[in-house]
Amino acid sequence: MSNFRFYKYEIGQIFRPHFDDRFTRNSTESSKLTFMIYLSDGLTGGETIFYFDSTKIRARILPKKGMALVFDHLQLHEGAPVKSSVKYVLRSDVMYTGSDD
Repeated sequence: MSNFRFYKYEIGQIFRPHFDDRFTRNSTESSKLTFMIYLSDGLTGGETIFYFDSTKIRARILPKKGMALVFDHLQLHEGAPVKSSVKYVLRSDVMYTGSDD
């Protein structure tokens, strides 16, 4: 893993539905999976919502400190609005070497 990012979401902030970008280190190494750890809890809202398509919800994950999520970059998801407190997240990528297979 590499390319660590820390995110802070305050009350009312949202991360609209999106796909995560692939991180390419060089011609043979790139990411396929997102690795995310929640660093805070005790908040209202701020769920990570996964979708089957742009309207149908697959799963709604409530943030809990220390919880990790690993998912494919091609999985449509969003960060729901934070309603109370502050949400902190550490995000990185799982790196692979070789072909896209």
